[in-house]
Amino acid sequence: MISLVISPLKALMRDQVFALEAKGIHGAAIMKETPTDDMMGLTAKLNRTLKTYPIFWKTYVINDLKSSFCAEGCGRPNVYIHVEKKTKQNMEENLNWLMNLVSSKQELCPKTMIYCRNLFNESMFMWFKEELDEKTYFNGVETVPNRLVEMYHSRTDVKSSKRILSELKKPGSVIRVIYATVAFGIGIDIPDIEYIINWGLPSSVLTYWQELGRCGRDGRQGLSIMYPYSRSLDDPDKELKTIIKGDMYYRRQILSLFQLRGMNSNIQKAQACESNSCESCCCGQCMCCSICITKCTCSGKNNPSSELILYCKIYSITSVDLLLYTSIVIVAII
Repeated sequence: MISLVISPLKALMRDQVFALEAKGIHGAAIMKETPTDDMMGLTAKLNRTLKTYPIFWKTYVINDLKSSFCAEGCGRPNVYIHVEKKTKQNMEENLNWLMNLVSSKQELCPKTMIYCRNLFNESMFMWFKEELDEKTYFNGVETVPNRLVEMYHSRTDVKSSKRILSELKKPGSVIRVIYATVAFGIGIDIPDIEYIINWGLPSSVLTYWQELGRCGRDGRQGLSIMYPYSRSLDDPDKELKTIIKGDMYYRRQILSLFQLRGMNSNIQKAQACESNSCESCCCGQCMCCSICITKCTCSGKNNPSSELILYCKIYSITSVDLLLYTSIVIVAII
């Protein structure tokens, strides 16, 4: 039997072929750049198979893609959502903490994906690479396979694409930070990404939630940071723009947009602290987002300021550590 999958993204196609071959199943991806000889071989094999086996068609109709995507309760409670308001389009100012993190932690830097809306990620990548200099590479060995920082977009050549995808999927991947556009398919399975950064406002609520959903897929605590600089607010979806400019709970507002008919419309609120006297509060509100955390009335609630979050990033303190050890961090900052 042959299964034919039609996919809009080359990266996803390659990833699916890798996954099939890892399970001992023959697979191939037919793309524009596929050599003619390979194409003819695949076509001949397909023709032989169709003559041997009957064809079974199964059609699925999805009336509402947005709702269907989130129909299984993908609230991502293990991802803390932070929106950096009043952001300037200044990567040196906003992403310097990440560069310092790569410089100091090298191969131990949390795996991070930076989503850009266009090929501007190339200039960001070059800035990052130039600033890090020899620390761009694992153990200072300046070879392409040793790069700690990479980029991926629609024009990435086939050889580089295969290398980047193959390396990123490894638990101990050399690549620790990748700048990417939507060409890096959402369906590619990389479970251990800890930080997702959106440089600029995503084009829609669905796109944002899909990109955020790459974070902490293996259950680890993750962090999503959005930098919606002013120029990125010009043409994106009005729903997302309204959400990030307001002061209502991010997660709850977004999930309400994905409700299917017949689903329970009562989306659970982030749970408030019960004692209100924690030394360092870890309630649902403190674990949810940079809006919810301000609603916590506990005397030991965490300071949601950008300074604290960036401090934690520089010293590779995860979101969980941020919530557990805030009092120590505040003393250190003072």
